[in-house]
Amino acid sequence: GKGVAQDEAKAFEWYEKAAEKGDSDAMNNLGNCYCHGHGVAKDEAKAFEWYEKAAEKGDSMAMCNLGCCYEYGWSVAKDLAKAREWFAKAAALGNAIAATWLASLSA
Repeated sequence: GKGVAQDEAKAFEWYEKAAEKGDSDAMNNLGNCYCHGHGVAKDEAKAFEWYEKAAEKGDSMAMCNLGCCYEYGWSVAKDLAKAREWFAKAAALGNAIAATWLASLSA
């Protein structure tokens, strides 16, 4: 909503267009839209798919989001070992949020 009226459905459309062109940030953002139901019906399975696509392209925030999916069992079986693995991959890329999640799992 900066400079224009906030429109989650329109934002979703733009993320989708960018994701189709291979933009990993847009893929992660699509995952977030599906995860939280912003501009589209909530669908954790589709969120997971988009996080995976972005993670395959090296997006550390998507890796962090995959870690959360495994930690909480969102659309996949809860698996703390896989959550640690994804948080560690993202942290190794310098993602401080992932490092914090990784530390919380190790506590």
